[in-house]
Amino acid sequence: MTRPLAHLLLALTAAVAAGEKPRLVGYLPHHATLELEAGRYPGLTDLILFSGEPRADGSLDASRLDKTPWDKVAAVRASGTQVHLCLGGWGRSRHFAAVTADPARRARFVAEAARFCAERGLDGVDLDWEHPRGAAELAAYGLLIDELKAALAPRKGEVTLTLAGAGQLPPDGGRRADRVQLMAYDMPGRHATPEAAQARAEALIAAGVPANRLALGVPFYGRGVTARDRTLPYREILARLAPRPEQDDADGLHFNGPATMARKAAWARERGLGGVMAWELTQDASGEASLLRVLRRELDRPR
Repeated sequence: MTRPLAHLLLALTAAVAAGEKPRLVGYLPHHATLELEAGRYPGLTDLILFSGEPRADGSLDASRLDKTPWDKVAAVRASGTQVHLCLGGWGRSRHFAAVTADPARRARFVAEAARFCAERGLDGVDLDWEHPRGAAELAAYGLLIDELKAALAPRKGEVTLTLAGAGQLPPDGGRRADRVQLMAYDMPGRHATPEAAQARAEALIAAGVPANRLALGVPFYGRGVTARDRTLPYREILARLAPRPEQDDADGLHFNGPATMARKAAWARERGLGGVMAWELTQDASGEASLLRVLRRELDRPR
């Protein structure tokens, strides 16, 4: 390919990406799938089912999702929301290192994950390995991404990565994956300030993650500023503490109220990010108090 043609293709790709509707991604824990209904989460573009994980032999353990009403999942997809399978998460990542290091076990895991997505009609896989350590594990993580993308390609399935605030990406991970979702929360002190979230996002962009493939993660819960193990869903914060819309701190908890959520979504839109990701949907308030509604409204404003 000649250099001028390559530059033209890159420019066209950037132009198309700039015109894409920002994604609004939400996690749904396995215990809440029974409540799933089409239209329950207005404005959501992507629903991530949490979660499956690798077993030590490379097989897929999706037993937590055994009670999932797959007919309701199909209805959600028919309404226009993509549905993905999360693999891993906190406390569910212990076998990633051994499985990804062994080609045979990695191949088995990839094949079983791709088959699960095909059988359930899912749109892709979200990898949430917490956390790869060292160059060898990061390199093996990159191979897992590549092999999953190849296995899902016949159905045009996506492979996304969810990255903790202090986590590391595999080499060129921001381009190997379809999207990187930054968990810009659970940071020290006031755990999810706009300033800390933006700084972490900018660091990833500087490290090579394309802005239009980066989703800024936001919390639908509060965390104790000093009592770090204390958390409370936003819906309960609203019911118990009645904070003002611009308020992000109450009773020793730091959270993101509507004003801060709007600010974060506006920054993501103006910075050209791929969208916003939220953990997790059951913690949101209902009706007009919903943070999800705030995010969608801000993401849809013109740049």
